[in-house]
Amino acid sequence: MKAAIRETNPDQIAQMQSTLRQALINDLPDVSFQGFAYLATLKEQGVIQPIKELVSDSGLAELGISGPVVEACRIGPDAYGLAVGLSFPVLFINATLAERAGFAENDIPTDWNGIMEMVRKLAALGSDVQGGYFQYQADSNWTWVALVEAAGGRMLDDNGAIAFTGDEGKRSLEILAEFGRVGQARYDVNREQARTLFNGGQLGMILDSSSSAAAFHSAVASRFKVIAVPLPVSHPRGRIPAAGVAAVLHAKDPPRRWASWQFMKYCAAPEGQTIVGKTTGYVPANRIALETPGMLGEWYAGRPIYKAGLASVAYAAPWFIFPGKDSARVSNEITESLRQVVMLQKTPEEAMRDIVKTVKRFVPGAG
Repeated sequence: MKAAIRETNPDQIAQMQSTLRQALINDLPDVSFQGFAYLATLKEQGVIQPIKELVSDSGLAELGISGPVVEACRIGPDAYGLAVGLSFPVLFINATLAERAGFAENDIPTDWNGIMEMVRKLAALGSDVQGGYFQYQADSNWTWVALVEAAGGRMLDDNGAIAFTGDEGKRSLEILAEFGRVGQARYDVNREQARTLFNGGQLGMILDSSSSAAAFHSAVASRFKVIAVPLPVSHPRGRIPAAGVAAVLHAKDPPRRWASWQFMKYCAAPEGQTIVGKTTGYVPANRIALETPGMLGEWYAGRPIYKAGLASVAYAAPWFIFPGKDSARVSNEITESLRQVVMLQKTPEEAMRDIVKTVKRFVPGAG
């Protein structure tokens, strides 16, 4: 059996859009890799198939795939793919600058009050250093949703009504405003520019995807050490939405379905996941690969930059996106509201009113 790669796309949105175009002309591949956030859209369009006829939940557990990493691919009662890589919002910190600011490597704060105090002290090092950067431009407002859910909140309740206006939602916007006050409002740049600043040693801390760990490690090399801290989870109900990639099935012809399933299993099983762990920044979704010494157990032990992503797996939850045909528009308008908070153009209270208005207008049943 051979697998041929037909094309590559620069990001998950482009991959999803390309797949929908291929479906229109009946030119779908047998298998594709899709971002968790877009599985529901692909299911609604009838483009992907549930895997329940190919493997049971117990069968997934035998492959080392169980718990939260299965839930990330579940839509309703059925799984619609196999998770092959996970990513979480984490805090990357320039350890050299942190030490200058008075924070030893083993004394980095892990709660928001301590983190923001560290960012303030990083910003005080001089005009050539920006203390911190909150990456608010993430697809489908991923990092903002993570703040709300890690504090125990929810975006919508069981009836589909707005649920993010409580203390968790208010605190999330206050955190963004604090980033603005300590310097991001003066130097706000896009996420790629922020990564360049961090790699150049001009940014003390950046909240970004854990899948950036490999890129940061390579770009920084030996110039300074990077410490990674998990996103704080401050409530017993707290959870962190997992971004990442799933292998999904398109093939319908029985022989091709069987062959596709063999490939999907290889990608999600220990051997394939070991490759994912060693060659990408994604957290592998396979328990056996993570725990086996000859696979990734020892490999991660010598690479602490990956530990924040690994520590987040226990809190993994499905990536939330607002339902309805206007979900992209909702996300874009919320991103603008988040930008206005970071740039200190609107207060958290004003931005919350705008976000609520947007969601009520475009999300069915939210109002």
